[in-house]
Amino acid sequence: MTRINLLPWREALRKKKQKDFFVGIGGSAILGIVVVLAYLTYLNGEIKAQQEMRAKVEQKTKELRLVTNKIRDIKKKKTIIDDKMMAIQKLQNSRQTVVHFMDEVGKVIPVGVHLTEIKQGEGLVSIKGKTQSNARISELMRNIDSSDWLVAPEISVIQTGKKGANGKLSDFTLTLKQRKNKTKEEDQ
Repeated sequence: MTRINLLPWREALRKKKQKDFFVGIGGSAILGIVVVLAYLTYLNGEIKAQQEMRAKVEQKTKELRLVTNKIRDIKKKKTIIDDKMMAIQKLQNSRQTVVHFMDEVGKVIPVGVHLTEIKQGEGLVSIKGKTQSNARISELMRNIDSSDWLVAPEISVIQTGKKGANGKLSDFTLTLKQRKNKTKEEDQ
């Protein structure tokens, strides 16, 4: 029988397999590194895009805050202007009221009653004066009751005073309400 030595051939095959194995591992490692680097580059791009988007959102948020503050300021100014317009409208509507009030006071004051002070507030009027007798005050209150512009007279104080040139004068304080006139909007 012939003997063939297979050891060198096996040794060469083992070295070739070993070399192929290391080439495969090296190729896989290089491929893995390339894939990881590509993925990291992709992620960095996504992060950068998100940061740019966030910067844009923050910029728009700042712009919206400025616009909101301007709108708030405009609303405050509008409220102030509306209040002023309401005050002007109220004055405009009550412009004739003073004339009617003074005309009506002249009509309801009887002879023998002298007014010393008139205070007019929000619908309330306080009248101070002097009279020759209490009957004159009663007549004044009846005249106020029959008035179209003055209502609800209430006598607060009657003090008998000193005797003067016109006789004995009494001081009185009278409060009453002023009837509100209808505005043009209420009539319609």
